[in-house]
Amino acid sequence: MSKFSQHVQALVEGFSWGPFVGSLINLAAVTVERYLRVVHPVWANKKLRDWMLYSTAVLAWAGGIAVAEGATVLTLSVVNGFSVPSRQAAFYWSTLGKQPSDNVRP
Repeated sequence: MSKFSQHVQALVEGFSWGPFVGSLINLAAVTVERYLRVVHPVWANKKLRDWMLYSTAVLAWAGGIAVAEGATVLTLSVVNGFSVPSRQAAFYWSTLGKQPSDNVRP
């Protein structure tokens, strides 16, 4: 398996987690917005604009994908063509007595 295909596999793995993390961030942002609307209605009506809410939603989803990509790419290894987290890769090598080959990203 080439280095390029390993990186593509890590990116696909990150994109599968991205929407989940983005939805968690978006849920937190909606919670804060609802809190401001209920507890501080005068301030929210005066200062909180629609463009702020829309940009927060977009940034939450983009941030979720970015966080998931960073975590996946940094912690993913490919062993015998399968993507496994790095700790599992170390356990796999220690149990079978194998050493990581040159084409496997640590």
